[in-house]
Amino acid sequence: MTDSAEYEDLPTGALRDRVGSLTADDLRHLIDEEREHDNRAPVIEVLESRLAQLREGEAPG
Repeated sequence: MTDSAEYEDLPTGALRDRVGSLTADDLRHLIDEEREHDNRAPVIEVLESRLAQLREGEAPG
């Protein structure tokens, strides 16, 4: 499982780069954590966008 603390202080651009290798489960975990704690819309948007890419068949990488 991905540690959400690793992503806590990243700017949105850096976050976008870092989440490319995460699994769908990791992304769902981070989305849940973000909603529970800081609830930053731009961060949730990046995470949900990447999750959607995975659902459409793009492989982690």
